[in-house]
Amino acid sequence: MSADGRYITVMHSSAVYGKNLKKTTSSVAEGKKILTFGRTTIKNKKYYQTGYNSFISASNVDGTTRTLKKNAYVYKKSKGKAVRYKNSVLKQNSQQQTYGSAVSIKGKKYYIIGVGKYVAKSDFKQNANKLIAVRNAGPLRTCILVFL
Repeated sequence: MSADGRYITVMHSSAVYGKNLKKTTSSVAEGKKILTFGRTTIKNKKYYQTGYNSFISASNVDGTTRTLKKNAYVYKKSKGKAVRYKNSVLKQNSQQQTYGSAVSIKGKKYYIIGVGKYVAKSDFKQNANKLIAVRNAGPLRTCILVFL
């Protein structure tokens, strides 16, 4: 671990993982700036190192690009429910960065698109050809790919 680091903003609340990627009792809140010491890949997942044997998931920082299937309102959370954020509307087919997995607000799923900003999960296109499984098929090592 280098002594030089850089500050990043956590966009989705993130668990802190310790040695052997076991969850610790610590977490980092959405919107918090933390010092990191580089990115690393462990077991095909990307993480930011936040200290000695301390990591957070990169998906909660870097995000995933998703495409809107229709015009979508931007929401904020107020008193436990989602309310429209000013008069913000995102246009159909525009691409948005989403952070982490969908969160549930009053039983409806939303993706985080910024600190305190949400868009309904149903407003995004589903990823066609999403790989869900890779299986080894017997002694010939034939690979079978399973798509949704």
